[in-house]
Amino acid sequence: MLAPRTKRAFPPVVKTLSVPAPFGVNLVDTASDLPAGDCLVCENMLRGQYGLRTRSGYREWVTNIGEEIRTILPFQGATGATDKLFACTQSGIWDVTASSAAPSQVYVFPTADADSGYGVGKGFVNLAGGHYLLYADQANGYIVYDGSTWTKIAAGVGPTDISGVDPATFVHVGLWKNRAWFTQEDTSVAWYTGTAALYGTVTAFDFGPQFRHGGNLVGIWNLSIDGGFGIDDYLVAMSSSGDLVIYEGTDPDVPGFFSQVGAWYVGQVPAGNRWMTDFGGDILVLSTLGVIPVSRIKSGAITQTEDAYASRKISPALSEQLTSLATTRGWEIRIHPEDKTLVVVVPDDDTQWLMSLHANSWSKSTGVPMATCAEWKGKMYFGSAGGTVYINDGDVDGLNRTGTNTPTAIQWSLLTAFSDIGTASNKRVKQIRPRFITDGAVPQYTVQANYDFDQTLPTSISYVTPTGAGLWDSAIWNSSTWGSGVGTAGEWRGAAGMGTYAAIAMTGASKSRTTLTTFEVFYDVGGLAL
Repeated sequence: MLAPRTKRAFPPVVKTLSVPAPFGVNLVDTASDLPAGDCLVCENMLRGQYGLRTRSGYREWVTNIGEEIRTILPFQGATGATDKLFACTQSGIWDVTASSAAPSQVYVFPTADADSGYGVGKGFVNLAGGHYLLYADQANGYIVYDGSTWTKIAAGVGPTDISGVDPATFVHVGLWKNRAWFTQEDTSVAWYTGTAALYGTVTAFDFGPQFRHGGNLVGIWNLSIDGGFGIDDYLVAMSSSGDLVIYEGTDPDVPGFFSQVGAWYVGQVPAGNRWMTDFGGDILVLSTLGVIPVSRIKSGAITQTEDAYASRKISPALSEQLTSLATTRGWEIRIHPEDKTLVVVVPDDDTQWLMSLHANSWSKSTGVPMATCAEWKGKMYFGSAGGTVYINDGDVDGLNRTGTNTPTAIQWSLLTAFSDIGTASNKRVKQIRPRFITDGAVPQYTVQANYDFDQTLPTSISYVTPTGAGLWDSAIWNSSTWGSGVGTAGEWRGAAGMGTYAAIAMTGASKSRTTLTTFEVFYDVGGLAL
């Protein structure tokens, strides 16, 4: 009698998968079906050339100011030799043009209080070719830098006075059609100068009747877009309650030459007046509804689609922060010239949101003590609560002014989208290899597989300085730098666990520019999850 035949068990077939580096965070769409390029966590990395790269680091520029830096003011003179950079504190204005451990205070505020130093500056050129920096804050009103001296402007009829209202009540200055427009404190009124004038008689214009939700006027901005008959400049007025009003024309003094285009509600805006910024000819505005270009508001997109908001994919987190910190001064939005990102500064948090201008993708920046920032000469400068001015560049954090300390590695983390890889069966990720491009030392990292929407990240690692550079034929393959140029890195790491949906979680530390290009994955597939 023949013995019964037994079935032979075959081990699961190991499969391979290549996962491109994501573009940025998506906190809105379904976690099991995120669009290609989106991820769930992206901290201290941003979309760059070839993949996802580490954000810029920071280094000291000016130290020992001894007070919180509340505003960074760039000044562009007639020549590069006359360009200046200033920092405002509660007590006054400091010259921070050159790197120094002993900066000079060039102006003492007449009033030093909780509001002084939180200001707005605008560059201005008059008909004679003179270059000026116009500044206003809630405590000290209107102050002008003429290329050599800061002067508080007084009410009067003199050649450098303001006539018609006390300029000590000015809290914001904007420019439109070659006129200076000043916002008067706690009113809905703006005062504008004559053409190409920064002094003299000013005329009032009340925007209050257009503010359907009430509130006071926050400021005036200039919008340059194609209105259908070529590029034109529109005046944008913003209220503290979220009403945005747009005007067109050429001369507010002449009837029929200045008229309203429309009024829109953009959501509740935070405290202060630095949550709008120029973006090319456009303007970006930040509110509890998100970040949106004013050109889209004007075109009606705000009422048509949620995609009108540039910040849609981070809206849950950003809206929560805006709501909880709505009355905290310090919200800012700026353009980072080197990183090619939009920077949203969150007050009191050492946190910023970064939007890559290449891919409109978002990531979170942490560990940067940025209280206020501004672009000057192609660099991003920022001030801290501790009284230091930094430059936001390089590949490490906390480099001192003389370059003699040991800076901190940039700590980063990532969690990709979850995927069922085309089947409802269980998966076991066996090995993961991230692929990097580096400008120097290889990154140090921990990588793991997460299953079924577990968002736990690996524990942050402490950076250990490498003992030597990689040598051909003696260094570890796929984890060394060949010479002094750009190198590649990445090695296989084991993974564990099982689930229907899988994602890759990784934390790391870098002291050189690091770009993640892709993940290579070995996995196998079992039976259906029950």
